[in-house]
Amino acid sequence: MRLLGRPSNRRGISLVEMLVYIACLTIFLSVISMAMWRLWTSHALLNERANGLMKILNSGELWRDDVRGSESVPLLQQVNGYEVVLLERNGRKFDYRVVDGELRRVENGRAEILAKNIVSSKMMAETRNELIYLRWEVEVRLTGASGKTQAFTFMAVPFAQREKR
Repeated sequence: MRLLGRPSNRRGISLVEMLVYIACLTIFLSVISMAMWRLWTSHALLNERANGLMKILNSGELWRDDVRGSESVPLLQQVNGYEVVLLERNGRKFDYRVVDGELRRVENGRAEILAKNIVSSKMMAETRNELIYLRWEVEVRLTGASGKTQAFTFMAVPFAQREKR
């Protein structure tokens, strides 16, 4: 039996010590949560940029595949002030164009948006060793980056040109 006023043999944590532990834990958790928030937002921005770059790379590969598989020589034209490359493959006619910063693949009047944030695009026919090939230079604005852009160049030889050689 314990009498009032007599100290016990057990040692405990005082209220002041408990408050100090709680304050240290609060500071530690707030620093960790701020670091995690910054990491999370950086990860989301990086993921968004990577997805945008992958879209333009996949679009370029689709463009190259369509140019390589074209049954006739592709036509480069200006339609409504936009640069357009007209292709025919497996009896289907379609074209690629950049309108208002979006790369579109149009087939039978139905436009499919392949990529966005296009700053500039130039499709041209060039000749090398009597072989005509298409070259597409495209510049893309990186998401979230103030003014930063990335340039890509895609080249392809139409099937009709390869058959000539």
